[in-house]
Amino acid sequence: MIALVGPLCSIFLGILFLGLSFALEPLSIHIAVMMSWLFLMNMAVGIFNLIPGFPLDGGRVFRAFVWAVSGNYARATRIATIGGQVTAIAFAAIGVCIYIIWQHDMLRGMWMGFIGLFLRQAASANFRQFQQLQRVQGMLVVDLMSTDYNEVSRGILVSDLIDSGLLPNDRFCCVITEDRRIEGFINLAVLKKVSKRAMASTMAEDVMVPLGDVAHISTEEDSISVMEILEEEILGVVAVVDIEAKDDGDVIRSRNT
Repeated sequence: MIALVGPLCSIFLGILFLGLSFALEPLSIHIAVMMSWLFLMNMAVGIFNLIPGFPLDGGRVFRAFVWAVSGNYARATRIATIGGQVTAIAFAAIGVCIYIIWQHDMLRGMWMGFIGLFLRQAASANFRQFQQLQRVQGMLVVDLMSTDYNEVSRGILVSDLIDSGLLPNDRFCCVITEDRRIEGFINLAVLKKVSKRAMASTMAEDVMVPLGDVAHISTEEDSISVMEILEEEILGVVAVVDIEAKDDGDVIRSRNT
């Protein structure tokens, strides 16, 4: 029902603009033409979103239907994803076969191919996210968190940090500490913002993401909460804190803390 709301709203607006077009035509032909275009655009958006290609709204409606019939949410998502990928291939095939080869319309053919590519990537990304949620369902933060990270001082130069190998590609981040108190985080994405010329004179504290700017979560929160926070967290890291510690909580360094 929720997935249907978006397309139906677009279609409703399209019908509304069509009525306004007829009503305003005697007063101003220019406004009537604008209303006609708004009618066409809203109808196009509504109909496009009803295409049963996951993760479009139509694909979500299709998943809901398969879920209702099979009673298996995971299977319904898998089938809807396959439907989304088939729809994506259909868009690309229409673009190549009809517009480019037959009608020699390169621009429209490339546009259809782009839509197909976008749908395919979106369907695959949504399914991977679903699989990820399935794997961690029922787990708590304490079951998922990692305490295997490297600590570096605030005054270390970015060039020395890179040369030291303390931040390999398989690690999300390094932790910046001062007197055993965590001050912030730094990862490869942050370091890439520093020009090569400035690396030898830039310290970690100049580019680190402060602890206060990173989302915090306690050990007893569930995995769904972590996933929701990570979707909004630019750094890709959620700090697990001891909510019973003094001050505002201390980041956990080991499972025994």
